[in-house]
Amino acid sequence: MADAKIINYGQPIGAGSTAIPDNTSTALDIESTDANAEDYITIDTTEGSENMKFGVGASSDMMRFFANGTIDTSQANGYGIQAKTTASATAPVFIPNKNDPDTGIGRADADQLSLVAGGVEGVRITKAGGVAVVKISNGTAAAPSLHFAAADDTGFYSPAAGQIGATVDAGDAQGGRVLHLEGTEDTPGGKNNVAVGPDSLKNLLDLADQSSRGSFNVGLGGFANNKITTGSANLAIGRGSMWNARTSSSNNVGIGLNALLGDGIKSNNTAIGYQSGTAVTTGGTNTMIGYQAADAVTTTGTGTYIGASTAASAATGVSNETCLGYAAVGNGSNTVTLGNDTVGELRCEVTSITGISDQRVKNNVQDSSVGLDFINALRPVKYEKKHPSDYPEEIREERWSERTKTNISDTGEVTEYTVPADEKPSDWQPKTEYGLIAQEVKAAMESHNATDWQGHTITPNGTEALGYSSLVIVLVKAVQELTARVAELEAGD
Repeated sequence: MADAKIINYGQPIGAGSTAIPDNTSTALDIESTDANAEDYITIDTTEGSENMKFGVGASSDMMRFFANGTIDTSQANGYGIQAKTTASATAPVFIPNKNDPDTGIGRADADQLSLVAGGVEGVRITKAGGVAVVKISNGTAAAPSLHFAAADDTGFYSPAAGQIGATVDAGDAQGGRVLHLEGTEDTPGGKNNVAVGPDSLKNLLDLADQSSRGSFNVGLGGFANNKITTGSANLAIGRGSMWNARTSSSNNVGIGLNALLGDGIKSNNTAIGYQSGTAVTTGGTNTMIGYQAADAVTTTGTGTYIGASTAASAATGVSNETCLGYAAVGNGSNTVTLGNDTVGELRCEVTSITGISDQRVKNNVQDSSVGLDFINALRPVKYEKKHPSDYPEEIREERWSERTKTNISDTGEVTEYTVPADEKPSDWQPKTEYGLIAQEVKAAMESHNATDWQGHTITPNGTEALGYSSLVIVLVKAVQELTARVAELEAGD
């Protein structure tokens, strides 16, 4: 190590004199005696700029200590420590690069450290309950505060107090929020809403007046519950489920791709299955379960459709219609349809259906006059029933013909696709049945003043049908008439 020399620009340092004079350019300078070395220590006591310098090697490699508490280096990109008179979460004390003075470590308050970038607090380390707690800035959907190296617009953020969100490719036209969780209504900003998937619950979460947002909504899947705003208690699971359910729609359950997708305010519907209830606009209190169950219903309400491809008798104007079974088609308001047009038997442990016949539910009770003459006008026949695919087009069910369905893309574009017709089984054979011809029964009703008899009906598609059980009462009357004639004949003997 080279010898050192002391260069004193003030009073000599010796016995009885150790003071370094004030207000001199350089009070003390200790340097190496090696002609090629530039190691030194300098103390400057000039009024207002007191400092100490350490140099090692080249003169540019220097550290300086200032009277105001600031420490820095002569390196162009060196570190620095700045003196701060007040606590700050936006003006750092320790600076990794002295040319970037607003980026480093700051102090928000007692027992707190702040990581500051560009004058903005990004992370705060504090103490709570005896443990260290790390807090990060809220961020936004476009600039999440916790993101990954792969993309600055993909990560987590907090939209408001009591809320957590996640976003994916927010800077892309097709990207955006994919997760939103919030607390209960007792939590600031909480409404018990949960959104998982691109643009799920979008309009509700973007509502300007956050206090008027609906509560207890769940959207799971891309665009699920997309347009709900003030509505509550909606559950949408599956891409596009309840996509276009509007504003105040409430108390709906849509599970399955595009379930309850239709445009309108709807309430109290349950649709479970791919495209189940997909066209419902303002219809309410419907239950639709199964693949494409009741997928053409728009405003029809209070219907129950259970089974794949079940269908309402009409998209509008029908109520309290029930269909059960694959491809079962409804028969109008206040009717129950079991099975489709190929069902050949109904089986049960009981052999009859019990109906309410209490006198207290009946008005205008009169003796019936429809009896023996009406029965004698009927023509019992035997026949072979056609396969439903061979019915005339005007009464043939839709599934026996090629038909068009619609789908919707992520951009909202509606597209059409073709569904092939169901086919008649290759081994199908007709069977002989016994019964009556509905048109002939209707004619007998008209000719015997029995047009109010309920045994003959016309279904919504125009098919004429008979309720054979309604003939029981007519037969009872006919037997009574025959009994009277027998008694009359016996009396004549």
